[in-house]
Amino acid sequence: MTGTLALVLVGGARVEHVALTSSFAEVAHHPAALWVALPPASAVARWLAAHERLTLVVLAAGQRALARACADAGDGVPAALAALPRGDGHFAVAGALSSTHGRVTARESVGDQALFLVAIDAADLDPATVGGAPLLAEVPA
Repeated sequence: MTGTLALVLVGGARVEHVALTSSFAEVAHHPAALWVALPPASAVARWLAAHERLTLVVLAAGQRALARACADAGDGVPAALAALPRGDGHFAVAGALSSTHGRVTARESVGDQALFLVAIDAADLDPATVGGAPLLAEVPA
C-alpha cells in the first residue's frame, strides 16, 4: 500500500514544529475541510491543542530529501525546511504541490492516533508543480 506524504507545519511567525504524515484527506463538501491523523504525544498534536492552526503541505515527488530531514528531526524543525510565512500561521514550501491552511474544529482519538478535523481557510498551489506527481511512501498494511 502506498500513501502520499505531507508535512504538518504549526507556528506563528515561524514554524515551531513539523510532522511527516501520510494519514490525511480532504473532506469534499461545503465548507471545505480536511482531516489529519497524528500521534497524540507528538509536538505538533500538543501544539494544536493550544493553538488550533495548521498548514498541511503535500510534497512533490522530488522532495524525498526534505521528507527524510523532517522525519529525522523528531520534534524539531530541520534546517532544510524553508517554509515561507503567509501570515496567521500559514506557511508555504517551495516546490511542494500544495499548502492548505486551516483551524482545528474537532479532535478525536482513534486507536493510537489523534484525528484532527480542520476547516480550510486558505490554500496555495505552486504554479511550477501543478500537475506534478506527489511523493509516495510505502505504508505498512
